[in-house]
Amino acid sequence: MNQVFKIGDRVLISKTSGYYIDGDKCNPKNVEGTITSCNDNYIPSNKVLNIAVIWDNGRKNWYNTKDLELVNKSASKIEVKEEVKEEKPKKRRLLIG
Repeated sequence: MNQVFKIGDRVLISKTSGYYIDGDKCNPKNVEGTITSCNDNYIPSNKVLNIAVIWDNGRKNWYNTKDLELVNKSASKIEVKEEVKEEKPKKRRLLIG
């Protein structure tokens, strides 16, 4: 089953991909990247390169779904909860005189 990727997802080149080779800066092995473009109207095949990834080394390239593995979903899909501690107001005295 093919993975479904969305813009903003963080990915790596799959170890089973033909692009998973040492020394290729345009297809960096073991470097995370972010999906910047994804065409949902396609039939996945070896010939269709429809997912654009910008790698953390600054390079950009296009891939098929089988060439990528998901690291984590895009930040827009992750709910972030932040704990906020409320401070009690300090009592102050005003001295006149």
